[in-house]
Order: sequence, then C-alpha cells, then structure tokens
Amino acid sequence: ADQEQFSLERIKKSFWNPAHYQKALFPEVKEVLKALQSNYTLGIYSEGFEIFQKHKLETSNILSFFSPEHTYLLRRKMDPEVIKTLPENTVIIDDRSDVTEFLRQFSHIRSFQIVRNTEIIPAKNSLNSNTIQISSLRDLLTLL
Repeated sequence: ADQEQFSLERIKKSFWNPAHYQKALFPEVKEVLKALQSNYTLGIYSEGFEIFQKHKLETSNILSFFSPEHTYLLRRKMDPEVIKTLPENTVIIDDRSDVTEFLRQFSHIRSFQIVRNTEIIPAKNSLNSNTIQISSLRDLLTLL
C-alpha cells in the first residue's frame, strides 16, 4: 500500500506540475490574448474535466485573460443545446476538424481551425466561410 501511495503521489506531483503547462504554451499566446482582450470579450470553450482545464489555464498564467461569464468547460462541447446558448458572433478556435465541422451548422458561430503545420497556407478558407484555417493565433489579429 505504501508503494502504491508513493507512486500515486509521484504521478500527481508530475501531472500537476505547472512547468509542463507553461512550457506547452505557444510563444504568441499571451501577446495575442492581450491584443484581443483590448477589443473583445474573451471566453473559454473547452472539453474536459473542469478542475484539470482550470489548472492548465491558471498554471500557464492565461486564465485572467478570459471572462468568467463566458467560460464553458464541458464534458462534451459538441452539444447543440450548449452551442445554441452561446452569444451572437461567437468566435471559436479549435485544433480539431471534427469540432469546426460540427460548428458550421450554427450561423451565430464563426470558427477557426488552428493547424500548427507550416505546410498549410495561413488563413486558408475551407469549404464553408464559417470556418477558416489558421496556423498561428497571430493570424486572428488580421482576420477579426
């Protein structure tokens, strides 16, 4: 039992280590969030366990950029009933194509698929004008 507890504590310590999340943040994130924050209300639309998602945002020092009133940390973010409650002209950035495909059906949502791959053309329009591919969050500064 002591061996199990020791292993569990080591895993928790490593998993919750703030350095992991600070290192994983792309270099432009804070700069872009700061620039966008001066003209827009920023929110969070994310899937996962709320305690874990908030931990990642807090330890990477970006939670303060986002409005608590527009924070949606959901177990299933592709729920049409949730999407319908989002404000008019909501912009959602996601790295998953299945999410941006799903969002196309909602006229009050403008979605951007972030593809961090240098082989794509930045700001490439996809089949539907509601979704645009970007390769960096910096692209948003000229597109919004």
